[in-house]
Amino acid sequence: MRSPGDGPQKCQVPGRQTLTVRVRFAPSPTGYMHVGNVRTALFNWLFARSKNGAFILRIEDTDLQRHVEEAIHLITEGLYWLGMDWDEGPGKSGNYGPYFQSERSEIYRRDVKRLIEAGLAYPCDCELQKREADTPCPCRDRQGKQGDSMKTGIAVRFLNPGGTTSFEDIVQGALDIDNEQFGDFVLIKSDTTPTYNFANVVDDHAMQITHIMRGDDHLSNTPRQLMLYEALGYSPPEFAHLPQILASDGHRLSKRHGAVSLTDYRDEGFLPEALVNYLALLGWSAEGEREFFTPEELISQFSLSRVRKSASQFDRQRLIHLNSLHMEQLPIEDQAQLALEALCRAGILEDPISDDTRDYMGQIMEALGSRFKYGDQILEFGAHFFTEDVTIKEELYSYLSSPDVRNAICTAQEALAEVQDWNESEIEDIVRSSASQFDLKAAPLIHAIRVALSGATVGPSLFTLVRLVGQQRSVRRLQAALDQVPEEAT
Repeated sequence: MRSPGDGPQKCQVPGRQTLTVRVRFAPSPTGYMHVGNVRTALFNWLFARSKNGAFILRIEDTDLQRHVEEAIHLITEGLYWLGMDWDEGPGKSGNYGPYFQSERSEIYRRDVKRLIEAGLAYPCDCELQKREADTPCPCRDRQGKQGDSMKTGIAVRFLNPGGTTSFEDIVQGALDIDNEQFGDFVLIKSDTTPTYNFANVVDDHAMQITHIMRGDDHLSNTPRQLMLYEALGYSPPEFAHLPQILASDGHRLSKRHGAVSLTDYRDEGFLPEALVNYLALLGWSAEGEREFFTPEELISQFSLSRVRKSASQFDRQRLIHLNSLHMEQLPIEDQAQLALEALCRAGILEDPISDDTRDYMGQIMEALGSRFKYGDQILEFGAHFFTEDVTIKEELYSYLSSPDVRNAICTAQEALAEVQDWNESEIEDIVRSSASQFDLKAAPLIHAIRVALSGATVGPSLFTLVRLVGQQRSVRRLQAALDQVPEEAT
């Protein structure tokens, strides 16, 4: 049984031509979709699409204690949102998959029985979880005995052949691993569920997987799996272990570094195309200096030969930058929709959104221009357009505390209240004239009025800001700012 198999076979997937490349994304439904998981799925998907191959989704749900039902929805909806379609599964009418390991117990039972009968695995009822890998198991003398090996309370161990496992990893290069360090590892746990390594080998062979791409934290699993491929007489796939994604401080990416789940970025208003673009560049190098790619362009250029061995650092600012490039490709009405969704999430607006509000948001998007880089940024640059009052933070009081600036604001306020034709040219004339009356340059007054109207120091042109805030609100906010901020405050 330890002889090589006949190699991967070509197979037919509905709607596609004959395939020679088959990959899978096999997440465990234990929580949210981490960006590292998403990057792994993306590399598999890009490779499959670049080779006109099959991308298979398999949910590894045999760990009953850690299973989270909602996680399955997060996985499938997340892939759907990113545009990463999968090709086959047990679904009906073209609504494919995913596959679930929990529904495949018969094939695990079949293969473990073969191993036991061949003397390559044995039932074990000692304290499995407490046994060290280098401690011989007293159950070894049960080789070849089927017994009650698939009943609760009895597990199955693999008879480690010893020696060295050598393999060529597409990314990591040639590796030689001492098999002895793994001992007689468990195939079937005492609760009758398969272990990760055993279920993966059985499923990957059954699904005719040709390439396995996963994080390099799985490197220690590969020798175990290769031993099982040989014992079962299965030809192994090629392996590519992808570099880790680290935080900017060099540590593993975690919640303490901010958003790390796919849901977080979706809810912040990032574009799926931008996230795909960014994650593709984490661990993979495109030709030339380009950084902006559509999914179609990534498919056409993707190659495993350009996957880097070293870890990558997640840079949120670069993601924001790439998202802004993709935002620039969107029509104004689509940008406005992203901003409106963010305001609804924040409770500033409520559905349904009126046509007038949509038109108003479109004008705001035109004014913000490239400042609007992702959905939730509207809370920083545009929420004041949809609220009645603005609270000025104490650190901004200095913009409004000078007597000359305050006098100029009063003058401008009175003039703005009398304007008949509310337009930017008229607004600019009033602001500049009010500044000159008190021997001020225009800039201090412009900054002060911006803070009074928006509570911020940056944004679109002040005269556009005043026009969009509106005449009555502008006059009211100027007075409220003078009332809130004490004169000569520091």
